[in-house]
Amino acid sequence: MITKLTDIKPNPNNPRVIRDENFKKLVNSIKEFPEMLEVRPIVVNKDMVILGGNMRFRACQEAGLKEVPVMMASWESEKDAEFVIKDNLQMGDWDWEILSNTFDESYLDDWGLDVPYQQEEEEQEISYNILITCTSQEEQMSLYSELESKGVKAKMK
Repeated sequence: MITKLTDIKPNPNNPRVIRDENFKKLVNSIKEFPEMLEVRPIVVNKDMVILGGNMRFRACQEAGLKEVPVMMASWESEKDAEFVIKDNLQMGDWDWEILSNTFDESYLDDWGLDVPYQQEEEEQEISYNILITCTSQEEQMSLYSELESKGVKAKMK
């Protein structure tokens, strides 16, 4: 069903955000290919609170859309929280060989996929990933700024 954005309520307990450049990519993808929303509608409960698609909702607002496809969940409200988490799980790994042999790298980047840059062998640096849990958004921003000021390449998710 097609619904006005003004009738949809963001979920105040949404556990996942997309920021900065990745959010801009999502906005651009919606502007360039809004038809994808028809097959990946925003999922809401009976009160029109978003269960799946909070970031798409925000990106649709940013893109200037007035209406979007939504799907209303028909299960008992006890399952809402479970859906919110399960809908946001990121599983699986990319097959970089297939991606590099099948798709144009510039398109992948435009579509929001972070493509690792392959440096020349003598220039390659070793990188390590760490996960840091912060107790507040302020603490996260402070730590991010501190790392960036020290020349550490950091990403927030």
